[in-house]
Amino acid sequence: MKKSSAFTLVEVLISSSIFLIVLVTVYSAFHAGVFGYKNIEDRIALFQAGRFIIERMQLDLRNSFVYSKDQTRFLGLADEMSFLTLIDTFWQNSLIKEVALVSYSSEGDKLMRLCKRGKQALNEKSNVAPDEMTQGLQELNFEYGYIDPLDKSLKFKDSWILESEQKVFPVAVRIRLVLRNKTVQEFVRTIYLPNADVSL
Repeated sequence: MKKSSAFTLVEVLISSSIFLIVLVTVYSAFHAGVFGYKNIEDRIALFQAGRFIIERMQLDLRNSFVYSKDQTRFLGLADEMSFLTLIDTFWQNSLIKEVALVSYSSEGDKLMRLCKRGKQALNEKSNVAPDEMTQGLQELNFEYGYIDPLDKSLKFKDSWILESEQKVFPVAVRIRLVLRNKTVQEFVRTIYLPNADVSL
């Protein structure tokens, strides 16, 4: 009897099954890698946006200044703050400091930054549109630090609007920012103001 050199049906089915298992494993690994990369990319973009916003707020707050001995022009609410500051402006091939009234607030899921430069900073009727800093804002919260005269410790409160508070800067501003795209990221930073009066 002559032996056949062809594959039997069972051998073909077994080899096809093994090939299919290897193919599915390779595809699953590739699919997980691509989705993992996209998730990491989304988290990096979210983290970079939050870091940029916090750094911008810190720069503006640290460059803030007192308008007059009776009025700082610093106004703070739980979800909005405005103050006079010095910003960098490119003019005639050089970088100069310019006076500006800067305000941060939220509009729905957008973080807005209003920047009135030069003479517009002191004109309450000037129509300057705010710039959108980011979308995907879930929460924006400001707290204003002061030195408690009783125990000489730093305490925080939700607003800085009283008439007595308008003559001095808060010692610090604590910012809490929550951004979301596919994930949620919280950013918290306490920024100490150099113009604050910390004498006790």
